[in-house]
Amino acid sequence: MQTLLGWKQAKGSLCALTVVLLTTLNGFAQSRLDTLWMRGGHYYYGGGYSTTGAVFLPDGNTMLSWDYSHRRFLIWNLSNQTISRTHAAYDDSYYGPAVSHDGSTLAYRAANRESVRILRLPQFELVRTIERPANAWIGKCALSHDGSLIALELDDGTYNRWVEIRRVSDGRGVAQFGGLGYSTNYQNPLFSPDGRFFVAQSGNYYVVYRRTDTGYTPVASYGTDYRLPQFSPNGQFFIVYNTRNNRMILYDTSSWSISRELQLPSSPNVYAFSHDGRLLAVNRTSDIEIRQASNGQVVRTIRGHLRGVVSLSFSPDDSMLVSGAQDGTVRIWQVSSGDNLFISEVGDTTGVAFSPNGELLATVSSALSSEFGYLPTVRVFRVSDGALLRILDTANYYSSTVHRVAFSPDGALLAATTSNGLKLWRVSDWSLVRVLPIFAPFVFSPNGRLIASTAEGSVRVFRVSDGTLLRVLTGHQGTVRSIAFTPDGRLLASAGDDGAIRLYRTVDGSPAGVLTAHTGKVFGIAFSPNGKLLASAGEDATIRLWRTADWSLLRTISTLYYPRYDTRVAFSPDGKLLLSWNAPTDSSRNQPDGQITVWRVSNGSAIAWYRRYDHYTQVRNPIGQPVFSVEASPDGSLFAYGGGLDITLGLARMPQLEWEGDVNGDGCVDDLDLLEVLFTFGESGWYLPQDVNYDGQVDDADLLLVLFDFSGGC
Repeated sequence: MQTLLGWKQAKGSLCALTVVLLTTLNGFAQSRLDTLWMRGGHYYYGGGYSTTGAVFLPDGNTMLSWDYSHRRFLIWNLSNQTISRTHAAYDDSYYGPAVSHDGSTLAYRAANRESVRILRLPQFELVRTIERPANAWIGKCALSHDGSLIALELDDGTYNRWVEIRRVSDGRGVAQFGGLGYSTNYQNPLFSPDGRFFVAQSGNYYVVYRRTDTGYTPVASYGTDYRLPQFSPNGQFFIVYNTRNNRMILYDTSSWSISRELQLPSSPNVYAFSHDGRLLAVNRTSDIEIRQASNGQVVRTIRGHLRGVVSLSFSPDDSMLVSGAQDGTVRIWQVSSGDNLFISEVGDTTGVAFSPNGELLATVSSALSSEFGYLPTVRVFRVSDGALLRILDTANYYSSTVHRVAFSPDGALLAATTSNGLKLWRVSDWSLVRVLPIFAPFVFSPNGRLIASTAEGSVRVFRVSDGTLLRVLTGHQGTVRSIAFTPDGRLLASAGDDGAIRLYRTVDGSPAGVLTAHTGKVFGIAFSPNGKLLASAGEDATIRLWRTADWSLLRTISTLYYPRYDTRVAFSPDGKLLLSWNAPTDSSRNQPDGQITVWRVSNGSAIAWYRRYDHYTQVRNPIGQPVFSVEASPDGSLFAYGGGLDITLGLARMPQLEWEGDVNGDGCVDDLDLLEVLFTFGESGWYLPQDVNYDGQVDDADLLLVLFDFSGGC
């Protein structure tokens, strides 16, 4: 201790060193998101196409889906319809994803045709990357039943094309089929489910090979009129579609004789047989027909997709059918009734809110195309497992408005802005109470009696009980972007494009002050739970902390990335952490990837920094693009985030401050923390980093806390 006291003479230089250390530590913030569950789907471009496919995995409770627009693969837990894992094809587009029959392996080809990646499911563990031969480019690919073999279509850029079968374990070739010529009817190579047969395309012909101990022997071929080759799930039949007479022909693989033919009214693009062989699902553009496999008779027609169906798959027990379509959605149907059991979400989750007891999570989303018509947009989920409990609003047309959602402080009401106005539901029975003329961000007062909403250049205050507009607060020059009540409800703060933060007395709406420090628009504001701090985020790429006792500026934090974008802020319930995220400034979606940062309030250091893809750490987080909304759970253990593209909703564990005595936030309680306390010993003030026990005074109690935790985290 005497040595440490002697160091106090070098206070100036050591303080400078501490500042450097604190600044450097921001770069070492946690970057891997600890996600509990996710929801979402595959993004749809309004007015365009987003081809989406899906297949059941053999366990019956898991589904794999993919899309071609954003190169994303999703693993779904069907018990609660949440996403359990995600995989991005990174900087490569993929083409023709292939899944082994046993669901253990996934393969996809890069857009540049130079490699194929093979991954183990459902973990998306990279097994092998196969590079193209020096004299060839890679076309489509196929996997054998157990994922041990992969077939690659190769060509030299002219009309010379061949197929190679390789072992996945070491990438070595086991067979090659040459002289296939070029094709105008380009289909995937194909393994039979039992591994006995392999199908390659020779020009516009299909050649079926039987696997033997010495190689592969041709057993049958089919001409230009045949399309969509496929094996039945049990491998008993080889199936092709004859385009001349619209007949589906089933060949018995034991004799290669025709078993039966099914008459179809028009040419399908995709079909699937049930595992028991009794049913056949066939697409007719956006509709699906369930037919008897014995005679082709239609059992029922399923409608729901808005664009063409491109993939069909029966569940292992044949009770469900999953379909993927060009409308960007994946839907699951009950085979016996045709009822729609599940539809993946489309659009952006722009608002998230926990109920006061932490058991429910409400969201509001905005569809990106009126082509979808009526979309369910206000949803209530169970926090424990992500199960969807309630859909409250199905009449929200497309709007560029960024919608918000919130529970009243007592948990009795749920409010959400939709294109029809702000709707209030009674949580006890989910009945609609009333609709207010609010189409912008809003906030409840702490006692739940008022709702304040932003408006162009003003703030409007409504009475919740009857929806009466009580007053309009003016003073801003330009758009008001964010509002917040103090925890005691006495003041209302607003911030906007004029760079000012204005304060109003709630009792009469009179002005109570103006804060100016940001050099540009102020996007987001939030009060700490104890009301002693106000956080503001601005276009100048800073977050500023203000003391509410005298409205002086306490600290300025750099937001590190994406200046001039809409940064929002929220405190954790204990006030020790501050969350920030980058949302779009408009509806153009021309924004960078979403980013969520968790800051230590006491010294402004970043303890966690989550990005969809972190170029420095190579971490890929399941975060939507962009992030629209973030909120901490009432107990502070979790936070929910809403975004766009694929992961529209996620629930993650909040990073915790594990060591109270870690003053400088480097994760280790050591001499540097003792020095921090000693150098400021005797100083007073709220939220000093060295005030470990938050009593407003740096004294013996703070020193003892550091000593008690000494070596913790080191």
